[in-house]
Amino acid sequence: MLITPEIYLIPVLAAGYAELHYHLPWLYPLYFRRQPEIIADLPHRLDRSRLNYLPLLIIIKDAHLFPIKLHNLSVSVSDNDHNRYLETFDLDIVLDKPWFSRIIPLDISSFAADSEVFTSVTFNLTCRNKKISAINDNFAGISRQPFRTFLAANALNLPPGWMAGDPHYHSYFTSDQVEFGADIASTRLMANALGLSWFCVTDHSYDLDDSLDDYTRNDPTLPKWEQMKKECSEYSSHEIRIIAAEEISIGNSRDQNVHVLALNQKDFIPGHGDSAEVWGKNLPQHKLTEIPQLKNTDSLFIAAHPFDKVPLAQKLTLRRGNWSIADFHQSGIYLLQLINSDEPDKIAKKIATWTAYLLQGEIFFILAGNDAHGNFNIMRQISFPFLKICETRKQIFGRWMTIIESPENDPLKALQAGRMIVSNGPFISFYIHQLEDKWQSGETCPLRHGTVQYDVLSTPEFGEIDTIFCYRGDIDTGKEFRFPVACPVNIALPPNGYIRMSVVTTKGFTAFTNPIFTQH
Repeated sequence: MLITPEIYLIPVLAAGYAELHYHLPWLYPLYFRRQPEIIADLPHRLDRSRLNYLPLLIIIKDAHLFPIKLHNLSVSVSDNDHNRYLETFDLDIVLDKPWFSRIIPLDISSFAADSEVFTSVTFNLTCRNKKISAINDNFAGISRQPFRTFLAANALNLPPGWMAGDPHYHSYFTSDQVEFGADIASTRLMANALGLSWFCVTDHSYDLDDSLDDYTRNDPTLPKWEQMKKECSEYSSHEIRIIAAEEISIGNSRDQNVHVLALNQKDFIPGHGDSAEVWGKNLPQHKLTEIPQLKNTDSLFIAAHPFDKVPLAQKLTLRRGNWSIADFHQSGIYLLQLINSDEPDKIAKKIATWTAYLLQGEIFFILAGNDAHGNFNIMRQISFPFLKICETRKQIFGRWMTIIESPENDPLKALQAGRMIVSNGPFISFYIHQLEDKWQSGETCPLRHGTVQYDVLSTPEFGEIDTIFCYRGDIDTGKEFRFPVACPVNIALPPNGYIRMSVVTTKGFTAFTNPIFTQH
C-alpha cells in the first residue's frame, strides 16, 4: 500500500481494474476496503469450436496485505429460455500472496448454440475473521449485473489465412498505484475462447522498469521487462501468437508525452514522463525523433490511440499531448491504432481524421485495439477519484479486432505491409484486378481502370450483411466519394488517390479495410 502526497496522481486514477487500497495522507476513498481485490471475469463471447466449456477467471490481488480463506464459489449460468446451470466449487484455500488467479471450467452443454448466457459468481470467504460474500467482485457501487457471454456455434467467419487479434493489451506487468491487468497464461486461454489467434502484451514503460515485488521502486536490471518477455515466449504458439511489446511514454514535437506501441522490441526504452512517479518530473526521457535510432531491426512501432482527446487535467499535470503530422513524419511511424475502445461516435470521428490525412497524400494504415487491462467481459474503473467506481464495456479485450492476412500467423509481417482490416465482428477484404494482375491493401495500383473485387462474411452473432461501401479518394481534388456496392464494380481509379471499403451489418457491427493506393 502506497501513501504519497502527489495530488497530481488524481487525473490518472480512472484506469483498468479499480485499485482498492491507494489513498493519500488522511484521505481515504469511499471505496477503500481492507480486503484484497476479488474479481471474477469471463469472455464476452465463446467460440465453441475452440472450447467446449465456459472459462471463469478468478483473480485475488493483494492478499499479502489482507490474507483470506476462500471457501467456495457459487456459480449460476442461465439463458433467456430459463435453462439454468448451478454449481458450487469448494476450494478451501488460504491466500496470502500478492497475486492469485485460476480458470474454472463451467459446463455449458445444456445451452443452445448462438445464444447468450448470463453468469453470476458468489465468492464466500473469510477475511480478518469475518465471513464475507461478494457477487462478481468486492468493489463498492458496482451493479452486480450478471456477465453476458455469447455462445458462438462457429468460429469467426474468416477466410483461410486471416487471423484476428488485439495489438494493445495490458497484463499484470502493468501494475502500479492505479491500474493492473491479468496474467499472461489466463489471457492466452481467454484469447482462444474469444476466437483470437494473436495478441500483443503492451505494458507501460514506466511499469516495466520496476522491481518485481515493489512498483514504487525502479530496478536497473529490469526484472519485470525480462520476465514479461519470458512469459510471452513461453505461452506463445503457432495457434495463439503472443508478441512481447512495450507502451512507451515518449515526447512529441512539443515535448509532451504521447504513447507508442513497440512490438518485438528487444532493448527496453525508458519512458516515465507521465507516470506520476515523482512529483513535478513529467518531461519525456526520449522523443519521437529518436525512434529510428532506438528501434531494433525486427521491431515495429505503432502510434497508440493517436487521435484520442487528452483530458485537460492530464495535460496540465502529466504533460500529456497529441500527435501532429510532424510527429508521424519525424518518427517514421505510419501504423495508427485508430480504435481504442467501443464508442461508435468517437470511432466515426477518428475515421474522418484518418480520411483527411489520406486525402493529403499520407500513407497511413489503421489498426484496432482495446487498451484492455485484463478486462474480458466488463471493465471496472474509478469514475470519480476517491468517490465512485463504475463498470463499462468500452475497453474489453478482443471487442474490436485487427484481422491480418497471414497464413503463417505472423502479425509483424502483415501489420508492416498494411495487410489487415479492423472489425468488431464482420469481415470484408478487397482487391483491384485487371486480367491476371492484382493489387491488395497496402499496395499501389498503377491502373486507370480496374475491377474492385471484394469478399464479405458475417455470422448470426453479428447479423446479416446490410450495406457495403466503397470509398474513392482523390488527393488532387481533396475529396472522397462514398457509394454502396452490391457486386464487383469496374471503376475509374483516381490518378493520385486510394480505394478503401467498409461493411455494416443488420445489427450495427462494422468493419473497415485499409486502402489500396492508386497512382498513374
